[in-house]
Amino acid sequence: MKRLDWTDGQARVLLGAMVAVATENGQAPLSPLDRSLLESCQEHLLHSDVDLSAVPATTGDMMASAIVDPEHRLRAVTLLTLAVYAATELHPGRAIVVEQYAKTLGVKSDALRYLREMRRGQTWLLKLDYLRGQLAAGALPGGSATEKLGAAIQVLREPRGDDAVASRFRALEKLEDGSLGKAFFRFYRDRGYPLPGEPGCIPEGIIAIHDLSHILTGFNTDRTDEIAVVACQAGYMKKHPYEMILDGLTSFHMGIMLDVQLDIPPAKGHLDPHRMMVGLERGMKMTTDLMDGWDYWSVMSEPIEALRARYGVQDATDSWTTPPAPEPEDKRRTSGA
Repeated sequence: MKRLDWTDGQARVLLGAMVAVATENGQAPLSPLDRSLLESCQEHLLHSDVDLSAVPATTGDMMASAIVDPEHRLRAVTLLTLAVYAATELHPGRAIVVEQYAKTLGVKSDALRYLREMRRGQTWLLKLDYLRGQLAAGALPGGSATEKLGAAIQVLREPRGDDAVASRFRALEKLEDGSLGKAFFRFYRDRGYPLPGEPGCIPEGIIAIHDLSHILTGFNTDRTDEIAVVACQAGYMKKHPYEMILDGLTSFHMGIMLDVQLDIPPAKGHLDPHRMMVGLERGMKMTTDLMDGWDYWSVMSEPIEALRARYGVQDATDSWTTPPAPEPEDKRRTSGA
C-alpha cells in the first residue's frame, strides 16, 4: 500500500468525515474506541497536528474540494470504511454515510462493495468476494492456472498429513539461533501449533508467509496483534491490500470469519486502533512485498535482523517471542507438538 502525504487541510476534512461516519452524522456519540481510531489515523497515516476537538462537520463538497487527487480520494474512502468496522456490530447508518461521501468523490472500490454486501447481510457474497481478492493478491502460490490448481489440491490434502512437507519444516530446528527458520520452528512449537505438513495443520501455502510476517515484523499471536499483523501485511502488499485489514477486523473484532480456508473461531472486541495503525505504518515503510513471489525458503538460514534490514522492517520489538496465554477455542493448537 503506497504511502501518501496529506496536508493539514486534507487531514482536517478527512477526520471530520470519519467523525460523521462514526456518529452517523451526529445521531450517535463518538465512542472512546472511535476517538482512538481517529487519533491513530492522525498519528500514523496522516501525520498531522489537527485539533480533533475542532474538526469541521465535513460535507461531501468540502471533501471533494480539499481532496482532488484520485489516489487520495480512494484512500480517504478506505479510511472511512474503517470507522464502520471499528464497532463490534455493523451499524447500517455508518455504512450509508460512507457511501454518500464516496458518491460525491466519484470513488468506486472493492472496499465499498464489501461494505455494501455486509450492510445488506450478503455474507456469502462477501466471503466469495474476499476469497477472490485473496487469490488475486497471491494467496495461493503459482503463476499459471495449472500451478494454482495444484496448490489448491495441496491445501486440501496437507492437513491430513504430508511427511515430505513436515520433514522440511522440522529440519528448521537444526538452524542457528537467530535465523528466520529456527525462529519459525520455535514459533510453532512454543504455541503448540502443528507445523505445515503435520496432521491438523494450516497448510503452508496459506499460513507460512503470514506467520513469517509475525516473526519479521515483531507482532504476537493474541487477537489484537493478529489484527495488527494483517494490517502490516496490507501495508507492504502491492495488490489487493484491503482484504487483509478487512479480514483482521471482521475475524477478531466483529466476530465474522471471512476466510473460508481457515478453521479458526472468530472473536469480538479485540481492536486496538493504535496497534493496528502501528502495523499498517510499519508495513507501508517496508521495501519488499512478501506476498509477491517471495522465496522464503532461500532465506530461512539467514539472521532475522539482516532480513529486517534488507526488507526495510523498522521498529520491530519481537513481542512474538513470548506466546500469549492459550485460548481454549484456539483450533491451531495440538496436544502432540
